[in-house]
Amino acid sequence: MEKHPLKLIFTYMKKFKWHFISILVVLISANITFRSGIYFSSRIIDKISAFDLSNKIEIYNLISQDLLIFALCLIFAAILNNSSIYIQAFFLPKFQKILSIDVFDHVHKHSVSYFSKNMSGRVATKANNLVSSCYSIYFEMIWGFIVPFISFVTTFFFLLQFSPMLAFICFLFSVFIIWVNLKISKKVIKYSKTLNEARSVEKGIFIDSVTNVSEVKSFANYKSEQKNYIKRLNHVMNADIVQTKCYAYLFLMQRVSSAIMVIVSWLVAIYFWVNNFISSADFILAGSLITILGDNYRFIGHAMVQFNDKYGIIADGLELIAIEQDIKDKPNAKKLTVKKSDIKFKNVTFGYKKKDKLFNDFNLEIKQGEKIGVVGKSGSGKSSFVKLLCRHHDIRSGAIIVDDKDIAQVTQDSLRKNISVIPQDVILFNRSLMENIRYSDVKASDEEVLKASKRAFADEFIKKLPDGYDSKVGERGISLSGGERQRIAIARAMLKNAPILILDEATSALDTISEEYIQKSLKELMKDKTVISIAHRLSTLKLMDRILVFENGEIIQDGKHNNLMKDSKGLYSKLWKMQNRDMLENE
Repeated sequence: MEKHPLKLIFTYMKKFKWHFISILVVLISANITFRSGIYFSSRIIDKISAFDLSNKIEIYNLISQDLLIFALCLIFAAILNNSSIYIQAFFLPKFQKILSIDVFDHVHKHSVSYFSKNMSGRVATKANNLVSSCYSIYFEMIWGFIVPFISFVTTFFFLLQFSPMLAFICFLFSVFIIWVNLKISKKVIKYSKTLNEARSVEKGIFIDSVTNVSEVKSFANYKSEQKNYIKRLNHVMNADIVQTKCYAYLFLMQRVSSAIMVIVSWLVAIYFWVNNFISSADFILAGSLITILGDNYRFIGHAMVQFNDKYGIIADGLELIAIEQDIKDKPNAKKLTVKKSDIKFKNVTFGYKKKDKLFNDFNLEIKQGEKIGVVGKSGSGKSSFVKLLCRHHDIRSGAIIVDDKDIAQVTQDSLRKNISVIPQDVILFNRSLMENIRYSDVKASDEEVLKASKRAFADEFIKKLPDGYDSKVGERGISLSGGERQRIAIARAMLKNAPILILDEATSALDTISEEYIQKSLKELMKDKTVISIAHRLSTLKLMDRILVFENGEIIQDGKHNNLMKDSKGLYSKLWKMQNRDMLENE
């Protein structure tokens, strides 16, 4: 995505260049037609002033042709101007749609770490502001710059017809006033960026607070949230005050300078008329054209401020959104089709910070169909291990191999299509349960969704809901219990039926009875799949083929449950005894 606001806008305008050219032709024609109408109105006055007013019938005959042309010019100018709006209707909504899709696409291609650093509400607000400002800036360019420019050209053309000197003087005034407007309006960009950043943060805080309203209420922290929100509102208010003051100053300077230019132009026109350099009709025509120039000065002044305002918003949005994605598909990346779901980590080095290394020359081989348990203290590298496999982060050196293919050489989507993840903290969309389960395979039929739901023992509680599978689950699935959300996640995985399955304590939120059913479902789900199960409750790992014990990014133990328990000094044995002791104390 282009990082410069104008380059971004022109990139999309090029897609509709013929529409744009058509609008320019229509607007030029409208301006010439309107100025021609003014010209013929001055000819009417010229003929009347030189004619004997006692013969009224003859006067009407004399001016009838000019009057008709004048009327037709005004009508056709109106029709042509309206035609430009009609042409805009054909491409502007498409322009906004294509830009919105591309912004949406670019945002979604950012890595998970990008969103961990930036509030989603802030990103969404800046994306929306960027798109709407690109839409608005088009109108400023057309009606604030191009139309007045055409108006200037046609106005000077008609002034040249009867007074080249007056046309030259008005031209110098126009160049000066445009230069003044250009200079003073550039200040808006800085204030606009500051205000847009403040507003996006404020919106992000609002969305974050509302999204997590259950936590706000659980901790009785509304006052703290309100205080934080008011603090952000104060930033917005102060930035808005500064920008509004700037607007007031700029508009005052623009209007005063425009008024001075119009007054001086009128005085010059009067001087020319008094000294018989131009006729009375030419003086009236000059007056009309100077008045039009005055309107153009105001239009351009206002447009420059609005243009720079929108420019600042777009620039601010691009600084956050248009940055290069840290995880990208290679130009020649191919789709991964897994036939043999073995996994290999070869000399993998990785760290979240440049100086730190979580994994250093890390090696591991998991055979197809093998069931692997992953154990370790917090920060030992368990979660990072599966995140690297899903390529949520890129490694510094080495390679991660799935089915003899380096995952860095295949598309991210195709890699993740072959991996099902059942997380501990399940997040659902605020959509129907049918849509949420089908999310793992959007082409699945209703019957397939129902089958997966039954296998995950979710069908029973779903049917009890007022709208069944059409029930909305609320923001992040807030209307469901933790166990119910986890069963939906298991149903998703069953529907997806990927060859590699990652379980992040998939039964942690279930009651004892539900867990018993789910364990049976998982056992069926794990058949013929390569499974990696991160476990906090070690009792769930007894049936695993191997258990890997992580510590500081290294595998310090590797074996079956019984063999690991034989090493009484080993970390696994200590963790097992610690958990059993805690369970006995809780009883």
